[in-house]
Amino acid sequence: MGLRIFKCSVLMLSLVGSCGRGDVADCISNTTVVSEKQLMELSSSAPLPAGVDFKPASRIRPFSGTTSHHLLCRHVIDRWFQNLAELREVRTFVIISPNHGRLGALPVSLTCRSWKTAGKTTRTNVDLVGIILRELEIQTDDVAFGNEHGIEALLPFVNKYFPKADIVPILLDEKQRHVPLIMKLTDSLHRIFKADQKAFLLLSVDFSHRGDAAMTAKNDRRSHKALASMGKGKSAVSDNNGGLMVMFELCERMNVANTHFFCHTDSAKFEPEAALDITSYFFTFQY
Repeated sequence: MGLRIFKCSVLMLSLVGSCGRGDVADCISNTTVVSEKQLMELSSSAPLPAGVDFKPASRIRPFSGTTSHHLLCRHVIDRWFQNLAELREVRTFVIISPNHGRLGALPVSLTCRSWKTAGKTTRTNVDLVGIILRELEIQTDDVAFGNEHGIEALLPFVNKYFPKADIVPILLDEKQRHVPLIMKLTDSLHRIFKADQKAFLLLSVDFSHRGDAAMTAKNDRRSHKALASMGKGKSAVSDNNGGLMVMFELCERMNVANTHFFCHTDSAKFEPEAALDITSYFFTFQY
């Protein structure tokens, strides 16, 4: 699908019509978490499976972080967000997720709509979205966000631990990676993060997919090296390498040089019967 480029005057009219104010009435319904019962299950204090350990960070102020969007490991996601809330205040989460369904029309997709999750609303920061749209010379791509669990799965945790925070939702098409547009996105986000010390870059990312234990371990060694070296080692094996490119570049520009590994685990720890179809997870903070 071709990238739609609009002249400035046309774009501004489009933004006025599509961004609005992010009102509650202009919401995307969360199809991943829709009930109060599901919300309670996400944050229950159930014990973690054997072999799943985590190492909370302390005395750091992370600039960014990576977390899974698989609710299979929801208890680790919950503990990661809890640790983040202990470490710093966040007013705006810039969430970069893969476009799993490859919906919409653009390789980089944004929306000004807010989200409704089991009766709770997560507002989108339409001012920041508008800035990014103008600088990338694209329009909103609302269709891309339909049933996108890479965004939706994280919103209950944002609402729980950062109830006053808003979000900037961004989807990247991993199979149609448009590097020049990704670099323009990085430039735009760099200006945003320099101006706002209460913004946080949240990478919604899962790593090795559809392998057995040996293949997963091999892929995860590569991904660990990429995360530990801030992108200066081998590239990671993930579903969101475009987002990792943005994160590593922003970290370098913001003088963020270290990674804290909060938890490294995989789906087989939670579902041993699926040991031939493993997805792996790295929960990290960059500081």
